[in-house]
Amino acid sequence: MQPIKQDRFDRLRWWYRRNAWLLFAGGMLIGVLMAVWGFNVGKGFYFGADTRLQWADAAYYILQMISLNGFGPLNPEIPWQLNVARFWLPTVFFFTALSGVLRVVGRNGVGLSRYFLDRHIIVCGHGAQAIELVRQYRSRATPAEVLLVSSVNEFSGAADLRSLGAMLHMDDIGTVSSWRTMRAERAKAIYFLEEGEHRNLNGFEALCRSEAGRSRSDGKRICKCFIHVGDSALRRWVVESLENMQQARIPHRLQWFVFSAWEQCARDLFLLHGPHLTQSALGPHAPPSMLILGASPLAEQLLMQAAKLGHYPGAGKLQVTLVAPDAAAFEQSLKARFPALDGRIPERWDPEERALIPLLDLTCVSAAAEAPPLDLLGVGQREGAPFQVCFVCVDDAHTAVRAVDMLRAQYRDAGGRQPGLRTVVCLPQGSGVLERLAHAPSNALSAGLTLFDPLAYSCRMETHESVLVEQSERDAQDIYRFFVNGQAFDWWGLSELERDSNRQAADHLKVKRHFLAHGDEAQMQAEHTRWCAERLLAGWRFGPVKDLKKRISPNLRPYEALPSVEQEKNRPIIQYARRPVPARVP
Repeated sequence: MQPIKQDRFDRLRWWYRRNAWLLFAGGMLIGVLMAVWGFNVGKGFYFGADTRLQWADAAYYILQMISLNGFGPLNPEIPWQLNVARFWLPTVFFFTALSGVLRVVGRNGVGLSRYFLDRHIIVCGHGAQAIELVRQYRSRATPAEVLLVSSVNEFSGAADLRSLGAMLHMDDIGTVSSWRTMRAERAKAIYFLEEGEHRNLNGFEALCRSEAGRSRSDGKRICKCFIHVGDSALRRWVVESLENMQQARIPHRLQWFVFSAWEQCARDLFLLHGPHLTQSALGPHAPPSMLILGASPLAEQLLMQAAKLGHYPGAGKLQVTLVAPDAAAFEQSLKARFPALDGRIPERWDPEERALIPLLDLTCVSAAAEAPPLDLLGVGQREGAPFQVCFVCVDDAHTAVRAVDMLRAQYRDAGGRQPGLRTVVCLPQGSGVLERLAHAPSNALSAGLTLFDPLAYSCRMETHESVLVEQSERDAQDIYRFFVNGQAFDWWGLSELERDSNRQAADHLKVKRHFLAHGDEAQMQAEHTRWCAERLLAGWRFGPVKDLKKRISPNLRPYEALPSVEQEKNRPIIQYARRPVPARVP
């Protein structure tokens, strides 16, 4: 994804919108001072010998100049300052009034207001993620013009968005006319965050139809299209549908990206607080371990990220214990949708695939999240896998507080046998969890308590990013550029499979850099396991002949069973990880 830069016209327009009233006041002040100067020079012409009422008369003449009556032919008998003021004052007043009218219409109306949109952001949907994304754009030091398109007129949070300066528009994104009204041909980025994958796909297809009749000159403006898929199991179907559309109906200027807001949130959660932060300090061959309390959708996405990213050199499989009231049903549903999650191979697959190792060691315990089984921490210690981090993924603050209190009690009963356990409570900032836990006695568990706001991270952008996941996309492009030895390439000419593979490799770099002290062989083995996890969770299977369409690969086998040539293919990414980390663009 090429970074979107603000050109000079963008910055000038933003500066004008922010300082329009200051410009009006300054322009009027200059005109008034010019008129006063002219009256002072030519007061004998206007007031004669009687100067008692000259200032009152001057004010009257200035007000008359502000109206269009001030225009007229040049009068050589009066000072030149007054001639300038006669044209300056009505001109400033007229254009300021016109700008104000258009701005009011642009905020509250339809039709004429949309014509003046340019390089703006379009957000489709009125859910929590859409509102959070609009809030991020409008809260910046240089806020972007944001148009939120909703299928309903009023919704929760609409008043707050209007107060931030966002424009709201009620329309159906599945129609071509709606995109012409929104001036989509001038948009910088479009986010499809509607509830339901079919609505987002229908909206994107309507956008493509609206772009079909435009000239080639309009296609010079690249527009990033982010299509939200709530269920990660449907990602493959959505990507295949878009790739089929790509051949004929998607204009070149529309660069699409399939993402899941909760998947992005779970990725940041694992990378910021995962076991890899302390795994390197436990010594070689120590199995990484984590505890999840609750079976929310975020917990499911966290398990998927653990299966993709939880592969460390010199360590065994990541051991995950999940405690929830419906843990058995949760485990059955999860493994039915993702059979490769624990290494279970369907019967229709070849027997050779049974040599594949599980991606993680998952144990589900049926119990209330706020009342986990007694001595849960002690059991982990006796089995040689003390929990390094606990994620509390419940739906309300009351349950989260009870769960943390129970963990504290078990920590005290463990008598110090359990190392410092980092606890991450996944609830919004305003839930009051930290305040309710502040009265608890201080111990190592209290010191390691962190609050993670899922909503804030679901559509989170860094301050230097102009669109979502811009920095991650740059990292993925840098990896691909390293693999092709710096040769020129068309990133958007690659398939979504290749782009997504480089994105996941870029994500795992944040894990690899915690284990640079390990040898290349251990690093390469962990990288191959990560690659297998990526492919298996995307629906790939083992086969003697590689087939991209059928998603078959002969390399989906343990690292030891690979030929040396295939093993060496994992070395470049290890060499890339050992390079100095480049400084982020401010």
